[in-house]
Amino acid sequence: MWNSLKSDHPSSVDSTLISARWLLLDKFVTPTLWLVGFWIWTIVKHFDPCFRSLDQATRLQCFYWVLLVLLVVRLDRYHLPLKQVRMVRDGLWVSNSRTEIHVPFSAIASVFQPLWFARRYVVVRLRDDSPFGRRFTFLPAESNKLLFFCVDDVVTALRRAVKSERVDSDPA
Repeated sequence: MWNSLKSDHPSSVDSTLISARWLLLDKFVTPTLWLVGFWIWTIVKHFDPCFRSLDQATRLQCFYWVLLVLLVVRLDRYHLPLKQVRMVRDGLWVSNSRTEIHVPFSAIASVFQPLWFARRYVVVRLRDDSPFGRRFTFLPAESNKLLFFCVDDVVTALRRAVKSERVDSDPA
């Protein structure tokens, strides 16, 4: 079901990139810079002898360590799972920079976008397990960041394609 043959791969003319173009930057470079920068800041503050009292120093050091842990959890949860997605006539080509699979619209269970996030992630849930699991996440190429509580056009297009695939495959 999860076709990954290169002979079936669409050319750039046949497909539309619906995920953000700066995936590698957003997935690897930016989180690494944030993590290293914040880690260095935490270490500097941990050994800073200029605190007024030991109690204040301990509270501030604990605060920085907690922030560092939360940053690592956020990177692991939201940045590392990002995929690059191309839309073709019969489905999606999903890539994690090492593996690329074809996901037909009939294999998609739902398309969801959290509306309260600053970075408008799109979550696609699948009916069955795939090499990427039961869901994958991507950043849309064009996002309505200023329109809170509105889904992006990519989400609407994906939902429409999934719905039309269900109507077409319905035996009734």
